[in-house]
Amino acid sequence: MRKITKEVAAVTARLAPDKTGYYQRRIKARGTAVTAEDFAWHMIEFGSVHNPPLAPLRRGLRASGVRLVKAPKPPALHGPRRQRKRRRRS
Repeated sequence: MRKITKEVAAVTARLAPDKTGYYQRRIKARGTAVTAEDFAWHMIEFGSVHNPPLAPLRRGLRASGVRLVKAPKPPALHGPRRQRKRRRRS
């Protein structure tokens, strides 16, 4: 499994933006996980208002032949929030 993880990390680093190489050097294989140790990894992966999503982690998984299964969102802990009634001022 660790061999596969190292391969996925290498493919992901090749697909990552390489303007300075900083982000590519921050992609690591840790046990059975591939991590991006960059402070702005989420903006590179998912994009922002001004930047399109580049998705190097997801593309690296697909290019390596690994199937990505997204976990469903967990249910809310306390149920739906009730709105409080506003008191009228006299």
